[in-house]
Amino acid sequence: TSKREVLTNTTTSGKVSMSNFYETYDLLAGTKINNDFLIPNIGATFGLSFTPGHSETKFYHWDAKTVTNLSIYLDDDYKFNFGKNYQLNLGWILDVRKMVLGKEQDYEINGTAASYSQDNNLTKEVTLAMNLGFGKKISDQHFLKFYLDSTISTQELVSFTGNFAYKFAF
Repeated sequence: TSKREVLTNTTTSGKVSMSNFYETYDLLAGTKINNDFLIPNIGATFGLSFTPGHSETKFYHWDAKTVTNLSIYLDDDYKFNFGKNYQLNLGWILDVRKMVLGKEQDYEINGTAASYSQDNNLTKEVTLAMNLGFGKKISDQHFLKFYLDSTISTQELVSFTGNFAYKFAF
């Protein structure tokens, strides 16, 4: 269920409250081939999403929409142990995604038919994500960990995060 208030010239207040109830059904399937050290893993994922037609109060009617996406990726993780107490982790993934079907959405506003089509630059994406981690075993119950993660995408996403943890069991 979604609720929102929109601006309109059909009421004296210039605003109308709208509510909508709709369902979406998703199906995801994928496969991955894990390879030996220094040869990246390769995988593919297929996604299907279906949203039946629905009406939003009395103004909008959305036609049924089906979207399919395909993702192909390469990834790998490396773990290096330095003695019994030190571990260095490196990882990366290169993901290429494309919307295969479903760029168009048909709808009506007050009975007037309209259509929206996604721009091509919004239907495909290439993402590179990398991580670096360091762990130190202080004792059987105490661990010190440090992680850095970064992501860059053709959808104008750039992120850099990190965390520091002291883990202990008692």
